[in-house]
Amino acid sequence: MLPPPTDPRWRNWLTSQQEPKFTVLASKVLLGRLRQDVQRNPGRLDAAVEELRAFFASNSFAQRDL
Repeated sequence: MLPPPTDPRWRNWLTSQQEPKFTVLASKVLLGRLRQDVQRNPGRLDAAVEELRAFFASNSFAQRDL
């Protein structure tokens, strides 16, 4: 089951407050890119949460990282 967008893990992962134990390379790469985006533009956090969640929603192979 995919956590809702309001789940604090999304924001924590994107702001480096919690280091996820991702094993799928695509998840790691996307998270790294989104973290950089959020560091440069903190106002993009909500959009980054949506993009990360959408990635997991549309890529079942990556859902094991959740």
